[in-house]
Amino acid sequence: MDNYNKRLFLTLAMCFVATMLYTKFFLAPPPADQTATQPATTQSANRTAPSSSPASAPTDGKPAGIGIEQPSLVSGDSTGDRFSVVGGKDDSLITIGDDTPEGDNPYKLKLVLDPVGASVQTVTLAEHRETVKRRKKDPTPPAYRLLEPLKNEANGMTYRSFVAESIRLPDDDVEIKLSDLTWKASRVADESGETVRFSAVIRDRGFEAFELARTFHISRNSKQFELRWDVRNLTEAPYKILLTGSGPIGVERADSRFDSPRVMVALIEPDGRVIAGQHMTKAQVTREEDRTHNFKAGDDHIYWYALSNKYFTCLVYPKPLDDKSAYATYLDRVSAMPRFPDEEDHGDMTAEQVLAPPKPIGPGDSVTMAMDVYCGDKSEKTFESIPAATARHYILTTSPDRSACTFESIGVLMRWLLDKLHLIVRNYGVAIIILVIVVRVCLHPITRKGQVNMMKMQKNQARLKPKLELLQKQFKNDKQRLGEETMKLYREEGINPASTLSGCLPMVLQTPIWIALYTTLNTGISLRHQPFFGYIRDLSAPDVLVHFDWTLKIPFLWKMMGPINSLNILPIIMAGVMFAQMKLSQKMAKDKKADEAAEKAKAEGAAAEPAQDMVAQQQKMMMFMMPLFGLMFYNMPSGLCLYILSNSVLGMVELYFIRKKLREDEAAGKLAPVASKPKKQGRMARFLEDLQKKAEEARLAQAQAQGGKPKQPQGGKGKKKPRF
Repeated sequence: MDNYNKRLFLTLAMCFVATMLYTKFFLAPPPADQTATQPATTQSANRTAPSSSPASAPTDGKPAGIGIEQPSLVSGDSTGDRFSVVGGKDDSLITIGDDTPEGDNPYKLKLVLDPVGASVQTVTLAEHRETVKRRKKDPTPPAYRLLEPLKNEANGMTYRSFVAESIRLPDDDVEIKLSDLTWKASRVADESGETVRFSAVIRDRGFEAFELARTFHISRNSKQFELRWDVRNLTEAPYKILLTGSGPIGVERADSRFDSPRVMVALIEPDGRVIAGQHMTKAQVTREEDRTHNFKAGDDHIYWYALSNKYFTCLVYPKPLDDKSAYATYLDRVSAMPRFPDEEDHGDMTAEQVLAPPKPIGPGDSVTMAMDVYCGDKSEKTFESIPAATARHYILTTSPDRSACTFESIGVLMRWLLDKLHLIVRNYGVAIIILVIVVRVCLHPITRKGQVNMMKMQKNQARLKPKLELLQKQFKNDKQRLGEETMKLYREEGINPASTLSGCLPMVLQTPIWIALYTTLNTGISLRHQPFFGYIRDLSAPDVLVHFDWTLKIPFLWKMMGPINSLNILPIIMAGVMFAQMKLSQKMAKDKKADEAAEKAKAEGAAAEPAQDMVAQQQKMMMFMMPLFGLMFYNMPSGLCLYILSNSVLGMVELYFIRKKLREDEAAGKLAPVASKPKKQGRMARFLEDLQKKAEEARLAQAQAQGGKPKQPQGGKGKKKPRF
């Protein structure tokens, strides 16, 4: 081969190699992961939760995924080739805020954000802990996790909070899924706080159509963070949009028995008044046909919605678009639903919201929809310390915790007294005992009056016993006439049998106070993790002395009382003291003469008096109820058990001294039986007497109907002889 052919061959070989290299490195198709088509899905997420705690999430402060684009086709119309969404590639978790309790921590919250779905993984509260330290040398417990992801082991799905689910274009009948999209993230920190912005671009046939952004901003010394939606129309035509996003999830039960997380809404009426709307628990929602409850405001409008347990809440307040509006006109719908409706999991309640700007977005225009998200306790003090919380009526989140069997003013008074006593003694357990003493002292005159009336009635009954026995013999076959003559005898002797009802007046007055204090101790955040003495380190939890390795569930009772898996001392002592109190009251209320007469009548074959039968039945019922009370209160908060225990002990002491003073007055002649002369009755006495008379007539009529006996004529005339 001559030199010419050699040079030609070498030139062709070099051109071939250059062509191959250029094709490989410069004309290569884009990587498969950058052009992959993500299938449309209605699930919230398909990403597993991090195995480590939120504290181990990336906290280096570096921007995540800046400048990296990941185009992905999202199914929109039936062809599936029109819309695509360009987001980011880096799906590393981003942490803003801090939940460290010690030191100069300027933050009240800590958020772990996920670029997938532009969502929230966890929210922890810096001022509250998961558990309480049993010993001083124990390490500080982790911060209370209000929101956390939940994983469905059956299908592998993981549900997170505040996921950007989809954007819908009603004019084109297109819904673009966003829940699995990895958004591009950028982070900024300054003196006001920390901000993370997630962004994505929707393309229509390759051209940019919409620019989407979700921004999370957390301020220093704030229990709220802002979640903002920004949508910009990059087309040349106006577009109407609907944005669907999930709400908070992962709020667990604070009590294993009587607490269930619920979604509630507040409504604003046409006159501007904000009221509490519906609240739905998992049990209530699962009873509906589609296991989803859509809150309907009617003529009112949804003001805010919240997911709460009895101590904490995550409240979402959509801000109005302008100062002229009193509410967010773009909040189209709020729905409550459980993610695992067939499982007994009480942390899976969540809410879904649909945002619809009231008018289409014009070409080149944008719309901003911002929401304040409050994450914290439901204390009145906390809400009063936040001006926005007071103006927006966040206190309405406590309305489902209130009892309808008492007056709200009494509950407010009990909470105020308890807090003031705590400021003095610095121990909520001691404050509860002092509060019991205050209530007992205030009700003592009424209690003593009731005991005096009861003793006088017993003496009058003993004095009238011969006459009553004579009436019973005379009208033993005519119950109606016997009742009439008995009431006539009472009137002639100046005795009102209804006066014995005053003995129940202290209980009637104390019951609303007991219920109000029960609500305060059971739902008040002020008692959470507050110690008493010794092993009682948390007045909002049972006083566990020893944990068992086994669990006992008593049939028919365990759902009401909870499982027995520990040794709790206060409920056992409380049941014993209540039993002793019952026996003491029975012993002091006994009348020896009446008992001797009853025994004599029983020996002669006479029937016992109805009052005596009623007392005996009540005593038997109380003997059965005492152990039941101990079981019912076994897993109650130790603060509530402490109240009932101290109330029972002080009640025994009070009853002893009242009865002792009455015996001394009786010995001195101050409680002599009432003279046998008519006494003018007051209006209330006549009313009570008529009421008792009607009740006696109804009882006799019922007895006759059950016995099937015909009514006998007065005076016992014409009575039929017994068949046997």
